[in-house]
Amino acid sequence: MNEMFTKIREPERDFFIPWEHIGFSLDAVRSQAEMDSVYHLTYECYLREGYCSKSETKRLIHYPHLDELDETTVLVVKDPLGKVVGTCSTTVDNPAGLHVDDDFHQQVDVIRKENCALASSWRIAVDRKSRAGAVVVKLLIEGSIAYWHTRSIDTCLMTFNPCHERFYARYMNCKTIARSGDIHGLSNAPAVLMRWDAMRCPFKNRLSTLDIQTVH
Repeated sequence: MNEMFTKIREPERDFFIPWEHIGFSLDAVRSQAEMDSVYHLTYECYLREGYCSKSETKRLIHYPHLDELDETTVLVVKDPLGKVVGTCSTTVDNPAGLHVDDDFHQQVDVIRKENCALASSWRIAVDRKSRAGAVVVKLLIEGSIAYWHTRSIDTCLMTFNPCHERFYARYMNCKTIARSGDIHGLSNAPAVLMRWDAMRCPFKNRLSTLDIQTVH
């Protein structure tokens, strides 16, 4: 594993302690082995959707510069056996930019002029072989939202395949602001740029709508 892609920083202890639900746990990446599992899971999920080609490494690292930043936090969901079955990353805006800058730079710069605390959420992947896929998705989404509130993020930008647009509009009250026929670093990946705002968040002032217990 190339060391340049495996920088691991200490997660914020006041938030990631971790969360658990029916044996599945949400936490920030804490080791190079977990980060490698993220790259492998991303590869498996994106290959299945036709977004990337087969690779001998069976790893996909499509925004390597973001993984090197202190502003990036990588979340993982583990099943009861400790296997990584879901992941999602958040990057707080910084001089190196966000993943959405590669495809929607003009729209992102317009939002930056609002002087809001800006971030982007990216690399969401869920192991479809997991029998509790819905639980994994909810842990990732609601855990991410709770983290954004902890970091006082006002606006978070995300790109999704258009087939998921309605789900995120309903579940997170996200708004679509642009569309693209393809995404940087991926193949056959049309995308919508969606915006989440804390002031419109359906989960505002609460960590989760699930019965998720924190473990001390």
